[in-house]
Amino acid sequence: MNAPASFRPSRLQLRLVLERIFFRIIDEGDRLRDTDPDGFNRYAPPPGGPHTPVAANPAPHPSQWTDEDWEEFIEESARAATMPDILTAEWQSYAYWNLSEPAKAIADNALTDAGLTLSKKSDEYTAFLRDTTRVIAAAYAIEEQRWNGDFSQSELLPGFIARKYRDGEHEPAGRAIGAIRKREADFLSRSLEDAAREFMALRRQGGTCAKTARDDQTAIRYFLDLVGNMAMGEIERHHVEKFRQEMSRVPVTIGKGIYRNLTPSQAIKAADRLEEEIQRAPRDAHTIEWENKRILRADAQKKTDRMRMKTTNKHLSFFTGLWRSSVVPESLRAHNPFSGTLFRKKLISNETARRGTRRAFTQDELYELFHSPAWQGYQSEAVRTAPGKALVKDWHYWCPLLALYAGLRREELAALSASDFEEIDDIWVVNIRPKNGTRVKSMAAIRQVPIHSKLLQLGFRQYVHAAGPRAQIFQGLRRTGTYLEYGEQLGKWFRYYRKQLGIYYPGTSFHSFRHNFIQALRNKGIGTDSIALLVGHEDLGVTAAVYGANVSMRQKKETVEQLNFKLPL
Repeated sequence: MNAPASFRPSRLQLRLVLERIFFRIIDEGDRLRDTDPDGFNRYAPPPGGPHTPVAANPAPHPSQWTDEDWEEFIEESARAATMPDILTAEWQSYAYWNLSEPAKAIADNALTDAGLTLSKKSDEYTAFLRDTTRVIAAAYAIEEQRWNGDFSQSELLPGFIARKYRDGEHEPAGRAIGAIRKREADFLSRSLEDAAREFMALRRQGGTCAKTARDDQTAIRYFLDLVGNMAMGEIERHHVEKFRQEMSRVPVTIGKGIYRNLTPSQAIKAADRLEEEIQRAPRDAHTIEWENKRILRADAQKKTDRMRMKTTNKHLSFFTGLWRSSVVPESLRAHNPFSGTLFRKKLISNETARRGTRRAFTQDELYELFHSPAWQGYQSEAVRTAPGKALVKDWHYWCPLLALYAGLRREELAALSASDFEEIDDIWVVNIRPKNGTRVKSMAAIRQVPIHSKLLQLGFRQYVHAAGPRAQIFQGLRRTGTYLEYGEQLGKWFRYYRKQLGIYYPGTSFHSFRHNFIQALRNKGIGTDSIALLVGHEDLGVTAAVYGANVSMRQKKETVEQLNFKLPL
């Protein structure tokens, strides 16, 4: 797990690095002693007895040694250099003279293993090297005594080192280190799923909405399926990169249609197969065979659209937040493997421009839509796509009109109750606000919008009053879909209705009504701050919040009344 290059380690983290260097030497000595029941193998001569080139060949000068003499001399020298008494004397000499260079390679490797960085030009780095030298000298001193049978020395960093690198002011160093090591070990051995679910629960306790909770659940499910469950200490950067890459292959419509009941990895394979079928089909073919069915080529191509960067960022953000939370020991939070993995805004903007985005309906499209049976008369409530004399003004009738003339978002209008409407200065308005079971997109989304006279003329006020003082006004809508929203059912019906009538225009959706509202006001010369107050955008104008405090409801009403879509109603 690598920390960001710009992160400056805390004293506590540096102390843990020194501690690991210290115990690595102690543990290696214990390992050697455990594999040497006779106790002195480290000092013992090589098999066949001691051999020094000078003794074996009493030549007056090393220049007369043979190659074999030189090889054995080098082996003996290397062996002697590993003896505890020699190592102790060597490192104590380095420590005495405040030398830092001998410890450089050891310190750098230990920092890298811990995912930490120090500027090589900083005084802090030089001091850390000197302290590394002192820690190594202290460890080898303990080692020398242990090889001589003295195990009375305690396994603690030198007192001045522990105090120097202690974050806490009152906790004894040994006890603090032990507690930190245990917390780290416990966390690093936890499974990702376990830690992620604890973080999700913390977010719920902090007041996140049901939709965010379901997004969190989706992020966990995707990671477990695409990468796998593992101990937190095993997560490396390449696992995160794999997650990001695989997310970009997940089809946008996963969980729906041909991808219903499929896992993310299964949906990826299905989308890949569908792409192959499209490529194999003749260029002039209008349909594609898929699982013994014929589907329109255009529909098939839409089903191969993959997850957008913005959605991937949402799921990556969950895990980034996990590593910054109290679920993770403070000493490990800088080791966040998800840090710096979000797609940049410029890339997301480029992707949006490349793929296209939702647009407003044209005037001709609006006329054709509202000239259809749902607003002119249909055969029966069960068959609203066939012309007839029946016309019930329920949610099918009012929701598109309210989106068009008030600029409301789909879920904002679908969840409305009669208590959300009131009169202000003799103007009938709708209040968009959070309430039980629903939320708003942002603080800017909390607003009051005057009801257009066209809706009043068509009888919308009487419809709301007939619902009762506290009832949901669109009682035919039920919470459905992944996020259990009222608007999900509305969106599905609107899509189905247009397809059945052959008026499904590319690039349009229910949200297009909101684009029409904004576009029409812009065409009338209305300023962005005024539009922001009506549609609840927080990025349309930076002065909207201040400006809005001085705008009367009558001014808002005059703005809305400039809308004229020339519908056949």
